[in-house]
Amino acid sequence: MRSAQNLNWTFEKDVSGHYSYDQAQLAVLIDIREELKAMNLKLNVLQCRDFLQIPHKLDAIKRNTNRKKKPQPKGSMKP
Repeated sequence: MRSAQNLNWTFEKDVSGHYSYDQAQLAVLIDIREELKAMNLKLNVLQCRDFLQIPHKLDAIKRNTNRKKKPQPKGSMKP
């Protein structure tokens, strides 16, 4: 079946004007296959080294830009 993976599958109605259950199943599987191929392409892009470094860069920016809390004098109380 792998040799027929990129064929254009067309479905024809039977004599009563309906599609068969087998055709419906095959159509759903073809749709799932197309979605999985699209997801695979997107995930391959996500494996880019520069893209994977973004969370680390954001964490470094957060650490460098966080304000330090000013120490409170020991005798003072907040109202």
